[in-house]
Amino acid sequence: MSTVIPAPSVVRSRRIRLGIEPHDLDRGLGAGRGLVVDIRPAAAFDAGHIPRSLNASGLAWSAMTALLPPGSPVAVVAPTPYEAQQAASLLSEAGLDYDATVVSGGIDGWRRHGLRLHHGLALDARRALQQVQRGGVALIDVRTAGDFAVAHVVGSISVPPEQWAARGRELPRLPLVVGAASGELAAGAASLFRAAGHGCVWRVEGNGIEQMLDAGATLPVR
Repeated sequence: MSTVIPAPSVVRSRRIRLGIEPHDLDRGLGAGRGLVVDIRPAAAFDAGHIPRSLNASGLAWSAMTALLPPGSPVAVVAPTPYEAQQAASLLSEAGLDYDATVVSGGIDGWRRHGLRLHHGLALDARRALQQVQRGGVALIDVRTAGDFAVAHVVGSISVPPEQWAARGRELPRLPLVVGAASGELAAGAASLFRAAGHGCVWRVEGNGIEQMLDAGATLPVR
């Protein structure tokens, strides 16, 4: 599911600044202020993104705003300047007092300033299953609790969407493999875990957990 950006006539912009310069954003992020919402596709996000970015390409708008602390300074990156402005407008109209702006020049502007990029890691379902079977990694299932109850990989840890951004949540101090119902949803959860300080986080591409089960993952005995 992609983030839906409405037509300009739907959006009433109240608090959109002209854009935050990359170096100013970098200083703010370094001081622990604010975060970045990146609505580019997961593959583009994996290829290079601003640190502390949430990849929201696969999230419904309501789900994305539920993950952002009210009042947060939020900078938006999108495939085009138009989409970035529309997303920032929506955040400003969300009723949660977001201080929303766009990143001047987008991800290309960030690169031109020579600022560091983070990169995402992706595995197809078969390779993800092989990593889990070898051990030394934790499989995080970020589907709903209901989907997890129906079928899941033995040994996986359920972190349903309402817990993705939970404060004080403990995850294993191991490399994380994040599986969902789609690679885009897995990218969103993985980006949150990475921003929270988990250094090595992989997402499972495609249909994620379902494909891992089809590839031979063991289901729990009932």
